[in-house]
Amino acid sequence: MARIIPPGTVDTVDVNHMCPYDPAKAKALLAEAGYGPQKPLTFELMTNTEKSVFSVIATVIKEQMARIGVTANIRLVDKPSWMVTSTQDGPFDMYVEDLASLLTVDQNSYLSATTAAWNHSRHTDTRIDDFYTRYAREMDPVKRKAIARELQEYSADKLYWNTISGSPFYQAAAVVDEGLRVPGRVQGHLQEGLAGQVGDANVHPQAAAADHSDHPRNHVRGIRHDAIDPG
Repeated sequence: MARIIPPGTVDTVDVNHMCPYDPAKAKALLAEAGYGPQKPLTFELMTNTEKSVFSVIATVIKEQMARIGVTANIRLVDKPSWMVTSTQDGPFDMYVEDLASLLTVDQNSYLSATTAAWNHSRHTDTRIDDFYTRYAREMDPVKRKAIARELQEYSADKLYWNTISGSPFYQAAAVVDEGLRVPGRVQGHLQEGLAGQVGDANVHPQAAAADHSDHPRNHVRGIRHDAIDPG
């Protein structure tokens, strides 16, 4: 699930084929970068205490890295400390975090534009900004979809955005005052019985349509663009 917006959302593109699970190739790339048994790669994986699942995900990543000879040292911090580090250019190599439900391509600009305070990979590639600008200005849906594809494939190729899992996110619309629709938001995990919560609400019929189904949140590995220096 390497895409920057979830399946089923507007203009999403499946780019999983660009990030295949290939330990042999990973080891070859490490060797090409100068790492190996005599000089193993070690990095820090930061996460926070907001949700227990973050530590679980970090542990899975640590175990997967170990399979190719890489050591990931997990650093667990409280949420405020994580926010300060991630948004104010604090020291980190990689982090795990559960970000907002992302329903459109350009909703991600606050996380990946070069000028964004929360540019989590710290990249300086203004081509990303250009993609967002073109996408926002284009009114033709076919052309917008083509721009969205370019952006998502480019982001996957450069690893500016790396989604590894998701959790359910639901939206519903309530009917009030002579049919005026007011958006309402219902969040949570499946095990918390969201289906029942939505069922108890006065939900507009369109909210049950396929394009109003769950929109997973993204658990992102924020990898600094300048984090790993083979020298």
